[in-house]
Amino acid sequence: MAAKENLGAERKRKIAVTGNQGYIGSVLTRLLIEAGYKVVGIDAGIFEDVQMVPRLPATVQIKKDIRDIEKDDLAGCEAVIHLAGLSNDPLGELDQQLTYDINFKAGVRLAEIAKKAKIERFLFSSSCSTYGASGPKVVTEKDKVNPRTAYAKSKVMMEKELVRMASHGFVPVILRNATVFGFSPRLRLDLVVNDLTANGYLNGRIEVLSDGTPWRPNLHVMDCAKAFMFLMEAPAEQVCREAFNIGQAANNRQVRDIAAKVQQVIAGSKIIIKSESTRDERTYRVSFDKIEQAGWQAKWSINQGVQDLVQIFRKRGFDNEDSKFNGYYTLRRYRAMMQAGLMSNTLRMIDDIKVKV
Repeated sequence: MAAKENLGAERKRKIAVTGNQGYIGSVLTRLLIEAGYKVVGIDAGIFEDVQMVPRLPATVQIKKDIRDIEKDDLAGCEAVIHLAGLSNDPLGELDQQLTYDINFKAGVRLAEIAKKAKIERFLFSSSCSTYGASGPKVVTEKDKVNPRTAYAKSKVMMEKELVRMASHGFVPVILRNATVFGFSPRLRLDLVVNDLTANGYLNGRIEVLSDGTPWRPNLHVMDCAKAFMFLMEAPAEQVCREAFNIGQAANNRQVRDIAAKVQQVIAGSKIIIKSESTRDERTYRVSFDKIEQAGWQAKWSINQGVQDLVQIFRKRGFDNEDSKFNGYYTLRRYRAMMQAGLMSNTLRMIDDIKVKV
């Protein structure tokens, strides 16, 4: 196989990571640098100050909105890992047109710039939420997607455009990540496992807001980062224009089962089903056979992730006051920044204001 077709061959190269200061990006950047890669981080800085533990900085850090990326920002890079964007369903519903502009329009523009710059590998962070409401069936990458939210729809649109753009010299790869959990320097407490764990640890109450019956696939953030590295280094002919579900079958769980796993770790905690009559219509079980057949497997169980979070909470003296920090909640951070005048109503950072919120 030619060295150009395998980014892990012979020498380590320069990789651009958008959203490198985010939840997944903070973990991935460290893994890439520890593996010998040079990382060009491109991030708007919305979560720059959110570091429960210090994040390893990128080799080169560019503070820029993804809507403004130019060819020079990618100079010398041989792959782009595109993580940046509005990162969950609630934030995506804040302004559906902006979700389209940022997650789809800016993403396509970035891919076009990368292709013109002759950057061969473009990895896109999509989501298993594109399956939306698939019922009890275990869905594969061949099944029809059924996005239910602006966020999920924007991911589907981006996937389709990347497939169309694929060529001999441009290899787009789509990662449909399961719902991510676990510890990252940019901690998130608005993800189901992390949310249930934090509430159980702090208050002894594992609160499920729906009836707990919807299915969710789950993926530890470390496994997620390693999947990006695996597919970045995989042979081009194996991954070009392909979508891969990223996760493991053992972590396909109903929300109430996730709560039970958290309870197993946190002695004395109680599960509270807050709304027996409310059912989240987003429910999907996902097959991960394709990525496993390609040679990659997730390692972290939900129990291991919860245990790790609890140990870190204890070590750092994490308490209820700490948990109120808006930087741990994506939508809450955006709203706080807009209210403080740090962000415009088009979700752009206002650079001349330095106040932290």
